[in-house]
Amino acid sequence: MTEQNAQNFSRIIRLIQRLIDLKEPGYIDHTERMAQAAEYLAKKIGMDNKAIQYLLLAVYIHEVGIFALPDRLIETNESELSENDKILLHQQALIGARLIEQEDGCVEVANIIRHMNENVDGTGIPDGLIDDQIPIESKILLIVDTFNSLIYKKKNLLDIKHALKYMDLNKGSLFDDQLVSLLYDYVRDENLMDDMPEEVAISLSELKPGMVLSRELVSSSGVLLAPRETKVSAESIKMIAKFNSRDPILGSIYITV
Repeated sequence: MTEQNAQNFSRIIRLIQRLIDLKEPGYIDHTERMAQAAEYLAKKIGMDNKAIQYLLLAVYIHEVGIFALPDRLIETNESELSENDKILLHQQALIGARLIEQEDGCVEVANIIRHMNENVDGTGIPDGLIDDQIPIESKILLIVDTFNSLIYKKKNLLDIKHALKYMDLNKGSLFDDQLVSLLYDYVRDENLMDDMPEEVAISLSELKPGMVLSRELVSSSGVLLAPRETKVSAESIKMIAKFNSRDPILGSIYITV
C-alpha cells in the first residue's frame, strides 16, 4: 500500500468511526481507549506489527454492523428486548464482518470482528469456538471492549476495581486467563487506578448536601434519579427521599470520598 493509499484508508476509517458515533454517541472515545489497551496486550504477548495493525483496525470499526440494525434495538436496554431482538442484536459483529470481508485486503480484520463474541469455554457466538480455536486478536478485542464498556458506557458504569473483578470472575469462561492477567498489568502500568476516585457506600439517611455521587442513583424500577458525579443539594435529597418512598433506591448510595 502506497503512502497516499494508506492516508486515504485512514481517512475512511475515521469517517466510519464518525458515522458509528452518530448512531452510538461516545464510540470514538470508546475505541481510542480500546486501542490503547489492545496495543498494550498485543505487544505483551509478542504479536508482530502487521497483526497489531489488523487488530487496531478491527477495534476502530468493530461496531460497523450497527448500520444493519433498526434504531429501536440500539436505543432500548437489552434487558427489555424480546428474545428474537436479542438474537439479532448479538449478530451485529457477524453482520459487520460480512460487510467488511467483501473488500480487498480486509479478510483478516473481518475475521477478528466475526469472532469477537466467542467465549473461551465455547459458549459464545457465532461459531461456539473453544479457547485456542479463537483468534488471539478476537480474544483481545472482547476483553478491551468489555472492560471499557463496564467503566465508561452509561448503562453499566462500574469503577475500575469492580470492572477488573468482573473480568477476573469470568476468566477461563468468557475471557482468556493470560490476557486478563495482562489487563491488570495494563491498569497498573498506565496508573489508571490513580484516575478513579475512592468511594464509600452510604444509606439515604447519611446523604448530606455537598456530597458527590460516584455512581448513578437508580430506583428499583430503573428510573434514573441522579447521574454519576452529581453534587447533591438539600432540595435534591428531599426529592430523592420522596421518590424513594414510592419506588425504593436500588442498592446502596455511593459517594466520592
